[in-house]
Amino acid sequence: MKFAILAATALLLSSAFALADVVTVGVGAGAAPGNFDPKICVYDRTLIVSPDNLGQDAPTINVLELRTSNYLFTGEQIEYLVVVRDYNGALDIGHAFIQLNGSAEVVCNPDDLPSSCDGLTPPTGSGLSNGETDSDYDKAFHCLYTAE
Repeated sequence: MKFAILAATALLLSSAFALADVVTVGVGAGAAPGNFDPKICVYDRTLIVSPDNLGQDAPTINVLELRTSNYLFTGEQIEYLVVVRDYNGALDIGHAFIQLNGSAEVVCNPDDLPSSCDGLTPPTGSGLSNGETDSDYDKAFHCLYTAE
């Protein structure tokens, strides 16, 4: 009797393993990782040479027109308006900062999103055209660096 119970138990246990076997089949569709690096578009840049002592607007020049080298004098400022695009969505964009020689120098402040920024490529399937901005993917920042 013990032998019959032991044989029946062994038969049940071996069939349980056979029933638990999982079969997988490929369907021919893959999914790539969805973690993309953000892209940066410089919307505007201005070099502020010196503030006006009378409290009026500071005289400004375009960084690319008059300066042929990468230098600043003490007290001069570079103002950047940048658009950051993340194909994973704008919620993945935390903050922006200017970094010099490996250390953060200026934390940028959120700004109004312009309607376009040359150089931005649209996310696949978004319906956006080249350069067009969208608050679902983009955030704008204002950065002001002062030379010391």
